Amino acid sequence: MERAGKTKLILDACANEALRAELPVMFTTLEQCQRSLEGYLEQKRDKFPRFYFVSDAILLMILSQGSDPLSMNNYYDKVFDMLDHVTHDKKDKTIITHMVGYNELKLARDVNAKGNIEDWLNVVLYEHRYTMKLLCEECAIDMLTSTARQTADDLLLYVDRHTAQYALLGVQILWTEMMETALDESARNKKAMGDCEKAQGDILRWMSSWCLRTWARRRTAARWRRW
Repeated sequence: MERAGKTKLILDACANEALRAELPVMFTTLEQCQRSLEGYLEQKRDKFPRFYFVSDAILLMILSQGSDPLSMNNYYDKVFDMLDHVTHDKKDKTIITHMVGYNELKLARDVNAKGNIEDWLNVVLYEHRYTMKLLCEECAIDMLTSTARQTADDLLLYVDRHTAQYALLGVQILWTEMMETALDESARNKKAMGDCEKAQGDILRWMSSWCLRTWARRRTAARWRRW
């Protein structure tokens, strides 16, 4: 490079037997480095398949900062869907307590973000699934043991207590239980299916009224903002 800087002409700078001999060797070495790097990244992706969603450049940045778990907050949205960042314990930054996206999710068990980044990210993924499973169980048990099915206000309180998708699942569990009960009783009571249909219609009207009530509140608030 010094010789090229002094010569100023690329053809004259490259007209050198030593350079002609060195360039092929350097190119071969560069190819070996590239293959080694690709193999290294492939090993990391095999251990944490979500790394396949990011480019080599982003993955190298993630791995280069793996000793600092806080730095991963810049890349969670590239690895997980609908996840913006995680919350670390204030006293110990290696402890992950919450996952934050559209909503904040408190993990059932804290994650220790130490060691290889692909290893503790797998733990984060497992604990996320485990927490969601517990929330699903709580939602189902709450529906089967609470008074949510009795009045519109009780059902609204149930919906407010749970995540939207799980609340919908709870309503579907309620529908299934009511239908099974009606089918079992239909042999003894001819009105069982009709009563079940009426009850299901009431639930649908309750939920429809909530949507209209929410829309009316938003419309009123918008009017006040304009005023």
